[in-house]
Amino acid sequence: MAIELYNIDNDPDLETPLASTNVITTAEDVYRYDFPAIDTYPTGDFSDTNSITQIASETRALKEVVSEFADSANITGGLKVDTITTTGNVDISGNASITGDLVIGTTNVITELGNKQHELTAGNNITIVDNVISLSVDQGSQGIQGETGADGADGADGADGADGVDGADGATGPQGETGADGVDGVDGVDGATGPQGIQGETGADGADGVDGADGA
Repeated sequence: MAIELYNIDNDPDLETPLASTNVITTAEDVYRYDFPAIDTYPTGDFSDTNSITQIASETRALKEVVSEFADSANITGGLKVDTITTTGNVDISGNASITGDLVIGTTNVITELGNKQHELTAGNNITIVDNVISLSVDQGSQGIQGETGADGADGADGADGADGVDGADGATGPQGETGADGVDGVDGVDGATGPQGIQGETGADGADGVDGADGA
């Protein structure tokens, strides 16, 4: 006995199996066919006795491993899976609808695309030259100037600043021309007579005068 799985919608002639098993030639009461996902079940899901809720254990059933999918599978209809793990390339020629996350390595592509800036294209008011974006906007004609507003209240006088340092004395300039003589001033008032001085010493006798003529 063997099992082959086909997609009758895409392969109506059943020519390309999606998965297959080897032929079992041994007669046993219980057979178990292991697909790759069998390793994801916990040990508590297996039973060594007959069970309608648990998977037959290897000691209870004859096990046959289902072969991996073919190296190349062309799917033209819809494919819905919860998780896809690949070790090679995935070529999609149509549309791929992703409602969750698309993680490559450690990068969430959906998040990165959501944070990507929208692409700018040159237009009437936008030019792009050497990755430099220039924008020109028609500002329109200037409007009429509004009325001048009332003068605001004078602000409080600020504090006087500190006196600056005295500058160096400048060089002495050349001497100017001599001015015209001024008008003579008014004579001053005579001062009061001072006290009489000490009498000086008697002078020497003068020489005798010439004798006079005799009288008539």
